[in-house]
Amino acid sequence: AFQRGYRWETEQVRELIADIYSNYKKYYSAATLSNENKWYCIQPLVLKESNDFLNEYKVIDGQQRLTTLALFLEALKNQVPEDTECQEAYIPIFYESRKECEEFLYNIADKCNAAIKQVLKDKTSTTIEDRVVKTRDIIDNQSFNIDSRYMLNTYLYSYWYFWERINAKESGKNYFDFAEKNWNTDEQWEPKRFRLFEEMLLEQTSVIWYYIDNDEKDMHKTFENFNSGKISLTGSELLKGIFMNPDNYIESYDKEDNSVYKQLEIKQAMLGGQWDDIEKSLHNDEFWHFVPHQDDSEGEKSK
Repeated sequence: AFQRGYRWETEQVRELIADIYSNYKKYYSAATLSNENKWYCIQPLVLKESNDFLNEYKVIDGQQRLTTLALFLEALKNQVPEDTECQEAYIPIFYESRKECEEFLYNIADKCNAAIKQVLKDKTSTTIEDRVVKTRDIIDNQSFNIDSRYMLNTYLYSYWYFWERINAKESGKNYFDFAEKNWNTDEQWEPKRFRLFEEMLLEQTSVIWYYIDNDEKDMHKTFENFNSGKISLTGSELLKGIFMNPDNYIESYDKEDNSVYKQLEIKQAMLGGQWDDIEKSLHNDEFWHFVPHQDDSEGEKSK
């Protein structure tokens, strides 16, 4: 609950998939290397084992990268046959204070498919970015919260990125030029390029896992320590951090007392949920209708 919502920009998404691809291309034909040497390792996820469920972990740092990977998989699944390995790949993520993000993440394909079909009929779209903009414009996203809008942008960029390299003959052929010799049949380019993406994402992309000790109770401080020196937080995020930091509203507590620590977690989840509700309201255009606008004649008179 103390983390910011999903905020990856297109540039960050583009850089991540480009890095994964560059590593895959570099080691694709290096058969003498072990799988470990060929992996692309994404920056660490900082985790703490959950006491509630087996094989469940609390993500203290890395939710942006984890969400982006989940969106990559959702975009790829929407373009490959049902019996492929990719369809079985799944990253189950639960957002403590933003339940609607969880539902949006795993239903995003349904929300986008109709718009994608319309854009596919538009032969004037020639770039990934152009298709993203046109698809987003068709989708009625006014009711989406800010997290969902960023998720939508990442999904659409990765969808059209994969589409251009799986379905567009020439761009896909150029993209996978290093693997062409393995996919030629009677001098025809065999349309199985999605298998290369499956291998690239499922077999040769790894995440460094960093566990904190179970007796390290204050996850908020761990989060702050790992994020020091990273991308600057906005004013609202800094303010949220003040409210979410237990040291700022509880003078002292026994760190060995699990019951007190559980109360802190519950209070953080409640505060996080209330904060996200406020943020969602402030991003609703209707909320600001009482403010005079430039095109509002009466508003102009009042000025």
